[in-house]
Amino acid sequence: MNGDMIVGLVAIAAMLILVVPRVLRSGVAKGRLVQLALLWAAIFLIATVVAVVASRF
Repeated sequence: MNGDMIVGLVAIAAMLILVVPRVLRSGVAKGRLVQLALLWAAIFLIATVVAVVASRF
């Protein structure tokens, strides 16, 4: 794991920290909450991968 990957993982964690409190306050069921968390993680992971790959060209 290189420095770029670590920065990307930290960025994903920071973005999720911003999203989770809002979802918790909305009263979403726990099963749906897990589904939404995985969806957000996937979105941010894809965005991070795209940004890292694009920066290499």
